[in-house]
Formats: sequence, structure tokens, C-alpha cells
Amino acid sequence: MKKGGVIVVGVGNLLRRDDGIGIRVVNDLAERIECLGMFSADGGTGGYSLLGIVEGFEQVIFVDAVNMGLSPGEVQRFRGDRIAATVKPSLSGHEFDLGATVNLIERIMPESEIDVVGIQPANVDYGMELSEELKGCYPEILKRVLVLLQAPAFRKEGLL
Repeated sequence: MKKGGVIVVGVGNLLRRDDGIGIRVVNDLAERIECLGMFSADGGTGGYSLLGIVEGFEQVIFVDAVNMGLSPGEVQRFRGDRIAATVKPSLSGHEFDLGATVNLIERIMPESEIDVVGIQPANVDYGMELSEELKGCYPEILKRVLVLLQAPAFRKEGLL
């Protein structure tokens, strides 16, 4: 088990088109994340298995498709405790509710800071490919997520 530091976890369902965007982004940015001194992981469709992945880290950053009521491809960062107020209700391909999972992690690991980088999906129907909307702006999504991960205000002070 890793102790301390920051882990970036991509979550989603790769079989539900844009719902897999978090996993795709973290996998594509894995080397850059490592160069920033962070760890990365594929959290899959999540659930309680995420606890074993994030245990022991001082900061956990989830990257996920999040229905925020924005234009497809929009990227926003918010603290874990704001997820319930930010996320619009929707059906998900996840085995879990991200808000409930974040809430549980915060209770089990109160010393850890939990953050979410949400990416607005366009289509979460069954299928392996991203929607045309997200395909078209994917390079920009990668840039925006990387900028957020590098922002000093985003990282917990003293960890990097």
C-alpha cells in the first residue's frame, strides 16, 4: 500500500461510450501524471473496490464523466463535498454513485482530500467509441485536465 501522496483515478464504464472518458483520460495522461509526482489508476466502474485503490493517499482525484448540465466536453473541478450539489441525476453505467462513494471515502479517510474532475458526457448509450462531440474535443479535454492537475491550488499543499 502506498502511503501519502496524490493518486488520480479514472472511473467509468468503457462499454457506455462517453461514460468511459475518465478512464481514457487518465490512461492517456498516465506518464504525465507520473512526471507530476502523482500516481494513477484505472478505477473501472468503481464501487467499494475504489477503497482499496485510494487507501493511504493524502489526496484522491477522481476523473469521471459527470452530468453537470453543461455542453459536452466541458471540464470542471470540484471538491468531493460539492459533488451532490454539482452532479445532475442521471442513469449511469457505474456500479456506484460517485457522490455516495466520495462520501464513504471521506468518512473512512477523513484526513484525505477528495477532488473530482468532471467531464460532461454527450452519450452514455452502449458502445465502445466516444461520441462525436467528445471525439472532436478530446485533445482539448486532455489539455484542460492536465492544466487542472498542475494548478497549485488544486494540489494539496506540501504533497508535491
